[in-house]
Amino acid sequence: MKSYEFSETERKLLEELPVAMCVFQRVGWKYHVLLVSDGYCQLLKLPRKSMRVTESGMDLMVYEEDMATLENMLSYVELHPDAVYPVRLRVRGADNRCMHLRFTGKPREPQNGVRLVYVSCVDVSAEEDMHRAQSRARERSDLLLEKVLSTTEAAIFWKDADRRFIGANRAFLDYYGFPSVQSILGKTDEDLGWNIEVDKFRDDEKK
Repeated sequence: MKSYEFSETERKLLEELPVAMCVFQRVGWKYHVLLVSDGYCQLLKLPRKSMRVTESGMDLMVYEEDMATLENMLSYVELHPDAVYPVRLRVRGADNRCMHLRFTGKPREPQNGVRLVYVSCVDVSAEEDMHRAQSRARERSDLLLEKVLSTTEAAIFWKDADRRFIGANRAFLDYYGFPSVQSILGKTDEDLGWNIEVDKFRDDEKK
């Protein structure tokens, strides 16, 4: 199958769009980029003339490792035209800067029966940066908590709603003679042979 040919007017209209978008067509087993909008070039802060053209059309600057994810999305929306299937991909912007873009595709059939996939693109780099910052903050918090729990002399443990142990610090394990926290995980006091008056302790812990 040959690549779809836009009319001069339609191509000019699409390429001059200020929103970031691109158009794909499946040719054989591969997807070809038929055009990209000025908005996409502006999003990457790259002049159109600097974006190289490959055998599959204009290079979208998507990381090679993420291309399979892009093609999977394109295949899926072709088979499920009413589905919304956004994917996040890494893209190289100006100065080789790594950006994170959300690609969302929607298929359309021109009058000659050739199916095209129109893909909108949104910069979600700030969201990714925030997610990474939150992950680092959680890691620091977890490390700090782990240090506090492992160095304090107070015996501390924690349980789930069913009164099963889900954690304990070193002082607790040493006091009761457990070699590791694995010895108590998922167990209740009764499983460990504690609490003669089961109902009384169960009621106290659930308060």
